[in-house]
Amino acid sequence: MKNLWNKYGYTSIFTYFTIYLATFISFWILTINNILDATKLIKLISVLKLDHHINSSKIEQKMETPFGKLFIAWISTKIVEPFRLFSTITLTPYIYKMIKR
Repeated sequence: MKNLWNKYGYTSIFTYFTIYLATFISFWILTINNILDATKLIKLISVLKLDHHINSSKIEQKMETPFGKLFIAWISTKIVEPFRLFSTITLTPYIYKMIKR
């Protein structure tokens, strides 16, 4: 990210946060519509072998809170961080060129 900042400045930050918000809102919509729930997220965590990083029982507990669906969306967004970072690195030069025209 530091290299992106040095080369593209605020464009890299704008790109990163735009991708972050789009991802977060997408996961939130999926949770609101019950397409993504705690059991599916726990299964995904298990498949990705992230069990030792994320406590699955806390996810089920958090679902009982008023912000449970928001929490599921946030955890899902964190899981796809490498893909978001790759997208940022890939898209930033193109967006920078479009802005500079």
